[in-house]
Formats: sequence, structure tokens, C-alpha cells
Amino acid sequence: MDRPLILRRFLFLLLTVVPLWARISWMGDYAAAHRLALRQHKDLLVVLVKRGCRECGELIRRIGVDEPLRQSIEKRYIPVIITADSGARYPIELYYTTRFPTIFFVDAAKETFLAPSCYGMGCIKRNITTIPTRL
Repeated sequence: MDRPLILRRFLFLLLTVVPLWARISWMGDYAAAHRLALRQHKDLLVVLVKRGCRECGELIRRIGVDEPLRQSIEKRYIPVIITADSGARYPIELYYTTRFPTIFFVDAAKETFLAPSCYGMGCIKRNITTIPTRL
């Protein structure tokens, strides 16, 4: 095998695998995420999405590639993604919405909202910096 081909393959592998390391660790099971948040003394960042929602996929992708935002989220929150029409078990009365994606910042210990539910990347960035941390 010639050297340039090996280098191209190595670079391709490097460029496809390295971005995966920096991705946010979303949980898909609300109950497990809630238990983990309580154990780690963190809050929940719940993103409610719907199948076929283009904006939902774009929001999740943008969160994953925004390194400072990703670090802020993982430092303070257990991030949970719930697909509303998937049959996933979660307290629907707490997270009811008709608009997707909807973002909820939740005190895991009290299961109360730390901020009003909101929509979009600006909502996440604004609330990450303004919601006071739990003592």
C-alpha cells in the first residue's frame, strides 16, 4: 500500500472519529437521568423533540459542536432528550408542550422549573449563564 493512501485513510478516520469524542452525552431514559442527577447533585436539561422535526435535529447538532456550551451543560446538568411521540416514559404533565423542540431546565431534587420552558439555541445559551447554581 502506498504511503499517501495510508495517510489519507488515517486523516479520514481521524476527522470522523475525533468529533464524536466531543459530543454531549445525552440520556434517553428520563427516570435513569433523574436518578443520576440526584446522585451527582446536578439539575436536568430536558429537550423534548418530535420525530420528523428538522429544527430538533439542528438544535441537538448545534449543542454538540458548541464546545463551551457543551462543557457548561455537562458541568451542571444531566442532559436528557425525549422524543415525545416515541412512547418513552416521562412525566408528561410536567413537560407538556405542543411546540418542538422545547427546552426545560429542571431542579432534579424538587422537580420544579429553574426557568420557563423555551425554544432554540438562544434560549439554552441565555439560561446557561443566568440560572443561579444550586448551593
